[in-house]
Amino acid sequence: MKHLLIVLFCLFGTVCLHAQDSLSQSRDFSDQHLTSGEPEIYVFDNVEYTFTPNGLGFTITRIENGQEITYGQLHQTTDDGYFMLSTADEEEAAFGRFDEEGNFRALRFDQESDTVIEEHFEIQNPVERRNQQRISRDTINQ
Repeated sequence: MKHLLIVLFCLFGTVCLHAQDSLSQSRDFSDQHLTSGEPEIYVFDNVEYTFTPNGLGFTITRIENGQEITYGQLHQTTDDGYFMLSTADEEEAAFGRFDEEGNFRALRFDQESDTVIEEHFEIQNPVERRNQQRISRDTINQ
């Protein structure tokens, strides 16, 4: 419980420190991402994760030993673009949001080091990039 309170305190501090336009860009990206319905590939710690919209947030999966396994869930907390990340294999929770580039940045309390750690899930093929590639192909095919 102590650790969850520390994470919540860090989340509150993070919210207060970020500029409103950054929150707006994050909210716009997460709203677009949620409504697109298309899974996105992210990399964290040299491992690929798939974020699949599920209506209320995202289901996160990864490939392990040739099998797709559930890593966790992203639950939208409020309309300010923040999500709670709950993992399937650990009893940990993290909070985070999508940045303006579409990457997911999570804050998690690490019990071993007694610190808050930022985890950066980097998007591999953002919707904007796919749309640009689609437009380029359409232009070439005309």
